[in-house]
Amino acid sequence: MKGKLFVITGASGSGKTTLAMDVLNDRALNLEKVITCTTREPRHSEINGKDYNFFSKEEFEKLIEEDAFFEHAQVYGAYYGSQKKDVDALLESGKNVLFIIDVQGAETLESRDSKTISIFVKSPSIQELKNRMEQRGQDSPEKINLRLKIAKAEEEKAPLFDYIIVNDILEEAIAELKRVIRSNLNE
Repeated sequence: MKGKLFVITGASGSGKTTLAMDVLNDRALNLEKVITCTTREPRHSEINGKDYNFFSKEEFEKLIEEDAFFEHAQVYGAYYGSQKKDVDALLESGKNVLFIIDVQGAETLESRDSKTISIFVKSPSIQELKNRMEQRGQDSPEKINLRLKIAKAEEEKAPLFDYIIVNDILEEAIAELKRVIRSNLNE
């Protein structure tokens, strides 16, 4: 039996990756993360092939020309995408596929596959989003302001997705995400 496609999306700093990592550890959900490809520089703790597949801009653009991507987008000046071969292999193995991607990529997936279950993660407020970005310590104040501007526009798109989870209290958000996934697996 083929697996199902789940997408977790939300603005930078919303907590989508934190929530996703928790559900990926729940073996009963049979979820496997699609490793996203990107042209951005790796962060200090990221491992190529585990956290992301890192490509040069030229390599990525060649893959676009070859129609190798299931979805791709350009965000914050870098390319991001998921290769078709990776997604197809997981689905054919019966795994439920989990995408942890930006809003633009999630919109592409929604338009490509109507059976995709999409989940939008929101922070409780823009101020909390700013606090989270600052606490990560990865971006300059200018980059944080740009991300916040984009986040406001992205959060306006939340109603376009199947589910919205407000990540205010982490444990409650994780429980809600697990409920959403389980209910869709039991259909």
